[in-house]
Amino acid sequence: MVDRVIYTLWTDNGNSFDKILVSRDFFRKMAELSVWSAHNNFNNVELYADKHGVDYITRETNCKFTKINVIDFDQLEFDPSWWNYPKMHTYTLQEKPFIHVDFDVVMKERFSNQLHGADIYTEMIRSYAYSSFFHNNNVGKLPMPSGLICSGLLGGESNAIFIENMKFASKVVNRCDAQFYDVVGIEEYNLSALAEIKNMTVKPLDHDTFAHFQGQNKIEKYGHTINELHKTIFES
Repeated sequence: MVDRVIYTLWTDNGNSFDKILVSRDFFRKMAELSVWSAHNNFNNVELYADKHGVDYITRETNCKFTKINVIDFDQLEFDPSWWNYPKMHTYTLQEKPFIHVDFDVVMKERFSNQLHGADIYTEMIRSYAYSSFFHNNNVGKLPMPSGLICSGLLGGESNAIFIENMKFASKVVNRCDAQFYDVVGIEEYNLSALAEIKNMTVKPLDHDTFAHFQGQNKIEKYGHTINELHKTIFES
């Protein structure tokens, strides 16, 4: 049974705040809702962040973590266009079962009850068409998987496969011309291929147990919903 939820906040030493946060007020409310929901499901809620990320979380939000880990992501030596590489590094640091969620995920009660009986837990399995696109663009160096493990919510019983996947990713992340499908490919395509090669059990999570406010134009799409939900929980 997984009893640890983890978050990553990489800010590129504060240089990527505007891109990552969308708007400070929106991100604050979204993060507070996410972390609040995490505490309703898990005893252990941990943050992995660079110094600027930790300063922001502790000074400008009411997010409470059972443990905050300050990570020097600079030691990884990667181009900032590979924005998910720090999160991949966070996976490799886990020595106990875990689920990693993004700050735009709000979990409902009993979300954690489903985290058992598999090697890997994922938000969803993307369709074969997505796998084919990555393969055709030579992002993956492994046999094409039948589908893609989605990384919006991602975790597992062991960090071994994530360490192995990191080795593939480390070979390309010094390039400065990464496109969206390259970035997602190093995390989702190769992980999916490795999981199939190893005959690992992959469990998609029940979408009725969480809400993921992802994508572009978040404020336009979700601003009113987040404001109302935040007001109901924290200001009523």
